[in-house]
Amino acid sequence: MTLIMRRQKIFCRRWRPLVLLALFIVSPATIRYLHAQTFPFREYTSDDGLPQTQSMDVMQDSRGYLWIPTRNGLARFDGEGFVSYLRKDGLPSNMITRVIEDRSGTIWVVTMNGMARFNGTRFISYPFPDSLKIKNVDMGSLSYDSTSFYLRASINYNEFAVIKFENGKYYNLSEKYPVLKHRSFNPAAVGPGDSILYLLDVNHD
Repeated sequence: MTLIMRRQKIFCRRWRPLVLLALFIVSPATIRYLHAQTFPFREYTSDDGLPQTQSMDVMQDSRGYLWIPTRNGLARFDGEGFVSYLRKDGLPSNMITRVIEDRSGTIWVVTMNGMARFNGTRFISYPFPDSLKIKNVDMGSLSYDSTSFYLRASINYNEFAVIKFENGKYYNLSEKYPVLKHRSFNPAAVGPGDSILYLLDVNHD
């Protein structure tokens, strides 16, 4: 596997002209149209079935469901109501970081205590082994062929690691590749065939 590291500031510089161009093209033609429209707005809270109202992410799967990770469980929204999933439903933790759908349509969940796979009814849990000493997970990237995941984890709260999850097992890539040690990277993307892993340098070192 080849590791390619990119600094986030480089990506920002590359995308900024495209964003500004898009704003320049869209804004003059659509501002008057948007002002003339009235869009329906509704707020959903725990009274509507959300397990918790703090969420940093949302994912819509190929079936149209919205999956909302929260700090106290996972919610699935079908356009009318919510279904909540907790540890009693097979999740390794109620603190959910991210939801990912692979190429086969399987739903995977990244939690503070490990990965979980949805079988259509409940979740199959893959908890982190104690030997990894993982305290927090906040990022995840799916490989091109949907056979493995790459996670950004903190070890003992002051050391970061890139963790690979494949076939139900976890591997600490930071131990295999010394260049990853004592630095913080976010897995960004994986090339075809799992041959290239792209990482973003969080601290711009």
